[in-house]
Amino acid sequence: MCVADFNGDGALDLATANQTAGTISVLWNNGLGAFTLKSDFAVAANPMSIAAADFNNDGAVDVVTANWSGSGICNVLLNDGSGNFGVPSTVGYGGAIGVYPADVNHDGWVDLIEAGNGPDAVLITFNLGNGTFNATADGHYSVRGYPNAVVAADLEKDGDLDVASASSWEASGYIATVLRNDGTGVFSGRVDNTVDLGPYDIIAADFNGDGSVDLGTANIANGTVSILLNTCCSGKRGNVNLIGGIDASDLSSLVSYLTGGMFVPPCTDAANVNGLAGVDATDLSSLVSYLTGGSFVLVNCP
Repeated sequence: MCVADFNGDGALDLATANQTAGTISVLWNNGLGAFTLKSDFAVAANPMSIAAADFNNDGAVDVVTANWSGSGICNVLLNDGSGNFGVPSTVGYGGAIGVYPADVNHDGWVDLIEAGNGPDAVLITFNLGNGTFNATADGHYSVRGYPNAVVAADLEKDGDLDVASASSWEASGYIATVLRNDGTGVFSGRVDNTVDLGPYDIIAADFNGDGSVDLGTANIANGTVSILLNTCCSGKRGNVNLIGGIDASDLSSLVSYLTGGMFVPPCTDAANVNGLAGVDATDLSSLVSYLTGGSFVLVNCP
C-alpha cells in the first residue's frame, strides 16, 4: 500500500495492490480521513507491491507496481492530475516482487529499483526523461537469496542514494544486502548483513538519532523485526577498510582507492580522514602523518 494525494485536493489518498484481482485500488480521502469511494485500475497479473512517485515531472503523483506473474514485469501508471490513471506501461524484467522509486543517478527523474525474486538480483532501470523506461534493466546486481523488497537511502552520507534489499531465504542465512552507489546510478561493493528468519520487507530510517540512516527488516518466518544500526563510522575517522584498528592496511586501501585500484571505501566518512570535503590526497597525507607519529590528530566521526 502507498499514500499520496492522487487527485490534488489536498487530502492523502490510499492505493493498494490487489494480487488476486490483478488490479490496483485507489481509495479516495473525503478530507475527513474517511475513505468511502474507490477506483480500480487493471495491471498485470499478481501485483505484489505498489509505490507512488511523479515519474514524468508533471506535478501529479503516478504509481508503479511489481507483478510477480509469469513475465515478472513492473507496470507504471501515469496520473492525469485528477486521479485517473492511464493504460499501464510495461517494464519487463523477470520475477518482480518489490519496487522502489528513486532518482539514483541525479538527473532529476525518478528511476526504478526492483527486487528481482526470480533472477535473485536487484535491478535498476533509468527514467528516460519523460516517465518512460527501457524494457530491460540498465543495471543488474546479483544478491544472495530471494530478494523480496528494496529501499533507497544515503547510507554512506556521500549524497548518493544507496540500495538495500531483503532476501527471505539463502542457504547460509537470511540477508539484508547493501549496494553502494557511485553517484551515477552504478552500484558496487556489496555488503551482506545477516538478520532474523525470513526478511520480507525493509525500511531505512535513523533509529538511534546519530545522523546515520539505519535499516530495519520485517521477518515473516517468526514474526520479528531486525534493526541494523549503521556503524559506518564509529569513534574516529581513518579506519578506511573497516578492518581492525587504524593501521597500515588502511593506508594501502586509501592509496588503492585514490589511484584507481580495486578498493572501494565501504564508508566514505571513515575514509575522509581529515573530515574536509571529499576523500582526496589530503586524507592520505593526514593518515600518513598519524601513522608515522606526525602532528595529525584523528578527527571524530560525524
